[in-house]
Amino acid sequence: MAFLPPSREYSRLSTHQIGSTAEKRQGFESILGAEKAKQLEQLVEERSLARLEGNYLHADMIRDQISSLDLPDNWEVVVTDVPRKQGGGSTWELVQTKQEMPILEGPTVLQLAHAALGLAVECSVQANLGRAHTALGMQQQTSHKENEGNEQLDFIVEQAKARFQHTNWTDAELAGRKAADAAFWFALAGVTDQFIFENLTDVATRELGRFGSRSSCRAKDIYQIMERFSAAGFQNTDRLEEAAKKALIAKGDTDDCDPLLDFHSDRSLLLIWKFSTKQKKQRAFLRSALTHWQRQKGDGEEEESGDSELTKTDDMDIGEAQIQEYNWNGMFKDPSRPLVIDVGCGMGVSLLGLASGNSQVSSQVLLGENSSSLSWKDCNFVGLDLGALGIGYARGLAFRRGIDDRLQFVVDSAESCLQSLVRSYPGPIKLCLIQFPTPYSLKTTPGTGNTQLPSSPRDGFMVTEELLHLVHQALSKSDGKLLLQSNCEDVAVYMHDLAIEKVGFQVEAADQSMSETTCASYGYTSSTPRVPQRMADWITMGGKRAVGDDWSKAPILHRASATETEVACALNGTPVHRCVLRAVGDQI
Repeated sequence: MAFLPPSREYSRLSTHQIGSTAEKRQGFESILGAEKAKQLEQLVEERSLARLEGNYLHADMIRDQISSLDLPDNWEVVVTDVPRKQGGGSTWELVQTKQEMPILEGPTVLQLAHAALGLAVECSVQANLGRAHTALGMQQQTSHKENEGNEQLDFIVEQAKARFQHTNWTDAELAGRKAADAAFWFALAGVTDQFIFENLTDVATRELGRFGSRSSCRAKDIYQIMERFSAAGFQNTDRLEEAAKKALIAKGDTDDCDPLLDFHSDRSLLLIWKFSTKQKKQRAFLRSALTHWQRQKGDGEEEESGDSELTKTDDMDIGEAQIQEYNWNGMFKDPSRPLVIDVGCGMGVSLLGLASGNSQVSSQVLLGENSSSLSWKDCNFVGLDLGALGIGYARGLAFRRGIDDRLQFVVDSAESCLQSLVRSYPGPIKLCLIQFPTPYSLKTTPGTGNTQLPSSPRDGFMVTEELLHLVHQALSKSDGKLLLQSNCEDVAVYMHDLAIEKVGFQVEAADQSMSETTCASYGYTSSTPRVPQRMADWITMGGKRAVGDDWSKAPILHRASATETEVACALNGTPVHRCVLRAVGDQI
C-alpha cells in the first residue's frame, strides 16, 4: 500500500474504473497474477471487517502486510478507507507510476525493515531449536548459523543505507507512519547502525511538517508515530519531538505536557508489552515477517511456522544444557562492580531503566546499603532469557545508549548462567530479579486450564527449587536480595513459600510508607483494584493470600525501571504481588 509521492504521474486501474466484477478480476489478475490478486482482495476484505468491528490495531497490521507485498515494477496498491457513516469498508486500486526520475530498484526501506525482523525471528527459532538439540546430544553448528545471520542482517542494513542516499524516494516510500514502523521493526531486529535511525528520524520529521497539520492526519496518528519511535529506543531527538508537538497543538491537543519520545512512557511500554507477551495479533505479524524474509531469501528454505515455534521455544525445557563460560573482563569495563541479575528478562526493559537511572529510594531498598553509598550507577547488570528475539532487541538498545559496558544480555538458561556467575564473576552479586514469569496453568477442575502454559508449578514452570538454590548461592556471599513479582497471586505465593521454606531465604519486611507516591507514579488510582478471574478462582479454592508484612502494596522499583508488564497491570488496574527476600548464611 502506498502514499503517492510528489512529482509523479499515475494511471489507475481501480474497482470503480472497471465495469463488471469479472472484468475487474481479469484486469487485476493480468497484472498481479491470480494468486496475488486473490490475496490482495482477501486482505482488504479482512481489513474492512476489522475496521467495521472497531479493531483498528488489527486493521493497521493488515495494512502493514499489504505494504510488504511484492508487486510488479511501477505498480502500487492504494487502499481507500470509506467512513463508517458512508457504509464503511475499504476499496483498493492498482496505481501505475510514470517516473520523472530514474526508478530506484529493489525493496523499500519498510520492506527491508520487515525482512530484518523476519530474519531475527528465524534466528530466534533456530537458536532455541539448536539448544534443544544440544541438550539431546545432537551436534549443531550454532556459531556458523549465528555468523550467517549477522552477515545477512548487515546486508539488509547496507541496502537500507543505500536507499537513504535518494532522499526524494525515501521520503515518498516512508510517508505517513511508515518511517516509525521501520524504526520499530529495525530495533526489534537488533539493528544498531545509528545512520539508519537518524535518517528515519529525519524522514518522519519532514513528514510531520508536511502533513501533520492537515485534517487527514489525526492526533492519534501522531501519537502512534511517536510511540513507535519511543519503543525503538529514540531519546533526545528534539527536532522530531518539536515537529510532533507543533502538529498536536495545531489540532488543539495540548493536554499532555509529558515528553512524546520516552522509552519508558505508558504508550511505548504497552506497545512493547504486546510483543513481549506474543499476543495473537503480534504472533501473526511475526509470522508474516518470517514468511516475508524466507521468500526474499529465495533459497527454497521457506517453512510453515505455526504458533508453537513463536511461543513455546522461548520457554522450552532444554534439559541439561552445557554451561556457558563467560569472559567477564570482555563483557564489562569493570567486572569487580556489584552485579544485578534479571532472570527471564524478556525484552530487557527493567534493566535498561536501572542501568540508565539513579533512584536512591529503590537502590536503598534493593541494594541493601543503609549508608546510601551504593547506587544503580555503581553496578553492572546481566539480563538472561531463552528468547533470542527479545535479547537481540535489548542488546541493540543498550549499545545505542552507550551503556553496554555495564549492561549485557545473554541467551542462556537461568541455571547455566547462574552457575557461571557463582563460579567466576569477580565482584559481589547484590540483587536478583524474577519478575512476572510465565505462570503455570491453574486447574480449577480436572481437564481445565490454559494448555499453552506449563501444566503445574513442578512441570515446566521456570522458578524451581534448583533455580532458587542457585540464586541463593549467588547472593549469600554478599547478603544479596531477591525481588519476586507476579500478577498471579497463586504464583507469587508459590515462589515466596518455596524460597523461604525449601531454600532458606529470609523475608525483608515491606516498607509501606512509600505506597501513595510510588503508586501514583505508575498510574495506579486509589480505587480498589479489579480482581482478575484467575485471582477469583484462587480465592474460591481457598488459596493462601499474598497479604501481610511480607508483601509490598506499592511498586518497589522506580517507575523508569518498571517492566512493560507491571505498567500494563497498573493501567489495567490489575494487582501485582511483590516481596523482597534476603539470602543470608548457609542454605537449608
